[in-house]
Amino acid sequence: METPQDFRRLGEAVMLTLLPQIEEAYKTLPERRQSVLDKYFGISDGISRTFADVGKDLGISKQRASQLSEAAMNDLVPKFCEIIGK
Repeated sequence: METPQDFRRLGEAVMLTLLPQIEEAYKTLPERRQSVLDKYFGISDGISRTFADVGKDLGISKQRASQLSEAAMNDLVPKFCEIIGK
């Protein structure tokens, strides 16, 4: 029987295998969308921020930061589906 730890290891292995492709998809985003995702998810520094904080850092409104994040995710989802073969 698989344990949660087994599933975690499997997930980590899958992510390591797919990471180069995910990074390539991320790099296709316009720079501003990359910046929003980077700050919101803490990609480069490990510190996730609220949309209000992201907006303040980038000189845009909280709402605009949210819109850019949504647009970025809409761009990435089809690319991620291609990567995993769905």
